[in-house]
Amino acid sequence: MGSPGAAHQGSPSDAEAASSSWATCQPVSAGKVSPQPRARAPRPWPDTRARRPTPRPARRPRRSVMAQENGDWVLAEVVLECSGDATAHRQLLERALQALDGPELEVRVGPVSTAVSGGLHDVLHAVERAHGIAAQQAERAVTTVRLESRTPPLSLAEREQEAAELQHGRGGGVVEG
Repeated sequence: MGSPGAAHQGSPSDAEAASSSWATCQPVSAGKVSPQPRARAPRPWPDTRARRPTPRPARRPRRSVMAQENGDWVLAEVVLECSGDATAHRQLLERALQALDGPELEVRVGPVSTAVSGGLHDVLHAVERAHGIAAQQAERAVTTVRLESRTPPLSLAEREQEAAELQHGRGGGVVEG
């Protein structure tokens, strides 16, 4: 009759079939293995819309009264480069940026440049003060300034009037002849 443990072992082919059916979680008779369900891919950016209940208001530069009256409002991009001692470099730039600030100006410090808006006269004097501080204390100071002038936008009524004049040929359009 054989050994008592031989009756419980079963044939080797039954053990292989049982192990293969457990590995694939499919019945042995199925023959096909269905693909595993795929998880949804994560979004490459966080969904911030759910956290922000209301939209943020637009940030608009404040214009000084004199700049609005005279129409000489400008936006300046100021890049200040200094060479010298690395430890004093940060303090020097901070002092120069303080010279750019004033009650009549709006200053936004960026990673590469600083945006200054206000009257043309006020902006140029602030840039002159900042460059003067940098030139006194650095071995070499280079200040690059880009100025942009903007006219106030037209009102809706003025736009409609201008469009009507252009349609009827009374505007400053091209004259054929």
